[in-house]
Amino acid sequence: QGPISDDEQVALMEIFGNVISESPDGKLVSDISNDPDAYVRGTNRLRFHSDIQCAPSGPLQTVSLYAVEMERDEPTHFANMVKAAQDIPDELRARIKGLEVVQALNLSAVYDESKRVRLSERPPEVPLTQYPHCSQPVLGKHRLTGEEMINVSELSSSHVIGMSDDDSDIIFDALSRCQYDRSNVYAHRWQVHDLLVWDNIALQHARNEIAEPTGRRLRRVAVNPIGLAEMLAGATSSPVRGRSAVTKEA
Repeated sequence: QGPISDDEQVALMEIFGNVISESPDGKLVSDISNDPDAYVRGTNRLRFHSDIQCAPSGPLQTVSLYAVEMERDEPTHFANMVKAAQDIPDELRARIKGLEVVQALNLSAVYDESKRVRLSERPPEVPLTQYPHCSQPVLGKHRLTGEEMINVSELSSSHVIGMSDDDSDIIFDALSRCQYDRSNVYAHRWQVHDLLVWDNIALQHARNEIAEPTGRRLRRVAVNPIGLAEMLAGATSSPVRGRSAVTKEA
């Protein structure tokens, strides 16, 4: 443990590949805190997901977080989708064979990260470009390792193609018993100067609601072959969503 500068964190992440900017000013580091200009802000519960899971190219490759400030022990939880795939019962595996799931991101003015993003719940006045989405196999392959993994998350998976939301939830609930079983979840209890680096394709992350005032500030650096604008080409965001390198405003 010990202090790590912005440049040192970026240099470390360059070992894993192309460091991308998640900030409109082009900076390679971004902030997770309750500040109005933070890349990820707020104190609500954040359901399990992989970052930018809705991109046709797949989610971000690798993410790192460094604990700059930490007033209380506010853990981040991680779940391994490769291990979860290994635990799928044969009957459930047969049910999901060939199924595809729609992954979605809500960039509209009204957003609650404690709830699943549903395309069916998009208000008619909100343009579809503020709900970027794509389809992926429910049971797919890790794009780098080729390992079998589950491509369903609590936050980003809207529905199974060809199924209603209710019927999709039956599939999601059955898979969640493998995905989020206590044996498959690691809770990292942050201390100042902790640095975590994880495979954002295989691992999903989540947090519980954070008590205010948070006193919690994490510095973030991400790696991916292509940048956010290319990952989400054509998407737009509501101006009230604040600063982002992901999209243009609409």
